[in-house]
Amino acid sequence: MSNPYKEYLIYKYDYEGSIEEDGSFLLYRIFPDSEELNIGEIFVPHQKRMSGVATKLANQAMMIAKMKQCKYLSCQTELTGKGDEVSMIAILSYGFKPIRAENNKITYILEVR
Repeated sequence: MSNPYKEYLIYKYDYEGSIEEDGSFLLYRIFPDSEELNIGEIFVPHQKRMSGVATKLANQAMMIAKMKQCKYLSCQTELTGKGDEVSMIAILSYGFKPIRAENNKITYILEVR
């Protein structure tokens, strides 16, 4: 079943791929120059949070990054005030490290393993 919100994000931000799991999704693009798979969006419905589905999506993104011979996974959070701490805790718990903070946005990176 198609998710209109996911389709909108893919169209608007020109994502290359998506991974879906249990009503949740992860959208990504690959930056060949920096050998990086960038996770642009992760959406997990409120009732599915804390179930491990975001970790499953990130694990699948890691496998894709390996297959595409990327050296890094990257992601970012924007400081909007709504749920930011939960996003940051999840990102840091997965092993990402912050590398840059500017214009209300934090960028994180993780070596592909």
